[in-house]
Amino acid sequence: MKLDITTSEPRKLSPASRAGPCPQAEDDDSAAKYLYELSRDAILFLDRTGKILCINPCGIQLSGYSAEELRGANIFDLLLLPEDHSAVRQMLQDAVKGRARECEVRWRTNDGAIVHFAGASVPRFSASGEFLSTLCTLRDVTEGKRAEEALRESEERYRVLVEFSPNSICVHRDGKLLYVNPAGVRLFGATDLAELVGRSVLDFIHPDSLPVVRERLRRLREGGTAPLIEERFVTLNGDVRDVEVTAIPITYENGPAAQVIIRDITERKQAEEKLRASEQVARGQVEALTYSLDVLATAPAPDKFLGQMLSTIGRLLKAQSVILWLLDEANDSLVLRAAAQGTNFAAADPAHPFIRNPLLWKKDKVLQETVFTGAPVICEDVEDDPRVSSAIREYFKSKGTKKYLTIPTLVGGRVKGFIGIRHEARPRYRPEEIELAQALAHQAMLAIQLNEFAEQSRQAAILEERNRMARDIHDTLAQGFTGVIVQLEAVEDAIACCRRKEANEHLRRASELARQSLNEARRSVHALRPQALQRGNFWEALKGIVKNTTAGTTLHTRFELRGKLRELPLVWEENLLHIGQEALTNALKYARPRNFETRLICNTKELRLELRDDGGGFKINGRHDGFGLAGMRERVEQMGGQLKVTSSRGKGTKVIVTLPYNHESVL
Repeated sequence: MKLDITTSEPRKLSPASRAGPCPQAEDDDSAAKYLYELSRDAILFLDRTGKILCINPCGIQLSGYSAEELRGANIFDLLLLPEDHSAVRQMLQDAVKGRARECEVRWRTNDGAIVHFAGASVPRFSASGEFLSTLCTLRDVTEGKRAEEALRESEERYRVLVEFSPNSICVHRDGKLLYVNPAGVRLFGATDLAELVGRSVLDFIHPDSLPVVRERLRRLREGGTAPLIEERFVTLNGDVRDVEVTAIPITYENGPAAQVIIRDITERKQAEEKLRASEQVARGQVEALTYSLDVLATAPAPDKFLGQMLSTIGRLLKAQSVILWLLDEANDSLVLRAAAQGTNFAAADPAHPFIRNPLLWKKDKVLQETVFTGAPVICEDVEDDPRVSSAIREYFKSKGTKKYLTIPTLVGGRVKGFIGIRHEARPRYRPEEIELAQALAHQAMLAIQLNEFAEQSRQAAILEERNRMARDIHDTLAQGFTGVIVQLEAVEDAIACCRRKEANEHLRRASELARQSLNEARRSVHALRPQALQRGNFWEALKGIVKNTTAGTTLHTRFELRGKLRELPLVWEENLLHIGQEALTNALKYARPRNFETRLICNTKELRLELRDDGGGFKINGRHDGFGLAGMRERVEQMGGQLKVTSSRGKGTKVIVTLPYNHESVL
């Protein structure tokens, strides 16, 4: 039978790969010759030692050697990888025994490439049964092997990725767990994969998430995906975890399944909750502080201000009522300071046990703990908490109060009272809520202190005004009357000596001094500028007062100005004028001097006023200076200067005022 070989595309062979005649392929049928020549598989005949008897063109081409190099060469030496030698020897031995074999072998080609073959071997015997050769047909499966290797590598990478993933990964079919990675085993609360395989995924879903999860399982069975959502997860030991879950359909062990990726976000959720709580505390504090400043700027009545503060606390904490109690340290009793219920700032109930009996708090262990520890105290159950006194329990039950919080109000580390915050049924108090309540309680106590400081400032302002008027009266009326007395004494002397004209002059001056003193008294009442200063600077005014007061007396006055006098602040001019008047008055009243010197020294750094007399002097005692010297000190301190007074018996008195210039003293 002649075989038609034109119906298939022949392999294009290089001249070197064309084989010569092969007797083994021509013995039985001419068809074998054509199959041998045109086969796309490598065909070769080996003797029992592995020597190549002949090889077809495909085999020659795949080896990379020429036909001459292959024929007679030993396959073990030329082509086979050492790792395959043992298997091929066994194959040849089996062929000698008449056994056919399937085999997988690898060649190293002439250019060093590795070619994978899958094939079969059959023995050839002569008609007399003598072994002739082993016929091997080998198919190039290199590409398939590479694909298999790539698949194995991909599977290994996937396995490593899944095994070492920090996220939990599980596979389930129809809701039954088939596989869970180590991270998932830990998340489920198991110690071994065997504890989980076969269990329903619904066993680990929190009741809050069950409806959503059932719907996602239905979508996965229909071939859909389950996008990322947040769920609540319950572990084997009952812990509830917050998780993010996404799922996709996959093929697992030749069947449809779903791969689920689970990320534990419990710590993140807790951190977010803490952040929200901190933000709530910060917002509450800022709101309360801003409100405090706004209210203080409008200067409302203190009780209204505190009521608004307590109302803010109640609103932020969603409280039933908020009451501020203060401790009366005199009799150790409670005093209701302010209360708020909703927007009602006067919500104090006269039936409250502490209002009816302010000493009853001593029998309530919750309040004792608050006052003596200075820390917040929580009562989560009014009904059963043994610390709650029976009177408070019954009162709170009648008002529907289920739990309450007491926050101490502190000043300088000492408990001055507490704020009671009542609630109906609600979740347990969270730490951030307690922190917010403490911050707001501090704001409320700050409001009380600010009101107290305002009252103290008002009283201090009244006292300061009284002192100012006292100084002005002393520096005007008293000193003016001293001048009047000096002139009247001069009148006496003139009349006694029959100097009527001189007496009339002294009476005129006394009358003028009296009128000036009266005007100064009126000015002091209205806190106006001294009349003498309205006509010039203090130096000229001081000289005029000294001359006018001592005119016609035996007192000799002397004035000296060194340097150029700057323009001074009005308060400096007034104070310096009054200090000069006081020094002159003291000299006239007590020292009986013959001379009184007034010197003003001005330089670039300071102003210096010196007042000196040569009278009797006095013994200086700082604790008993009298109102005159005390007034001098106050005025000098007000100007930021220094006062120095030196005096001794029989040696006169010297008053020195030194005022350093600064940006406020230079106009």
